[in-house]
Amino acid sequence: PVMSLYLLSKRLPKEEFVATGAWFFFFVNLTKIPIYAYHGLFSTPSLAFDACMFPPVLAGAMTGRWIIHRIPARLFEASVVILTAASTVLLFR
Repeated sequence: PVMSLYLLSKRLPKEEFVATGAWFFFFVNLTKIPIYAYHGLFSTPSLAFDACMFPPVLAGAMTGRWIIHRIPARLFEASVVILTAASTVLLFR
């Protein structure tokens, strides 16, 4: 929620909003790899599951890319605000 609100406040075009968020979380998750490896959280079953999830993730990315070019900017911003508010409520539960 915090990242979404920050990016909204920057008034980025919707494509830059999505791309900036994706890159930010990509790098955040990359920094977790050494810690996860140190604690032995990677296993053959977990890596096999990750490999199985690659096609659905790729399909979701392609679908998102298709949608982002077709959704009006106002609807996109309203959706981000509503989904951010919903996720904030769920975080407090």
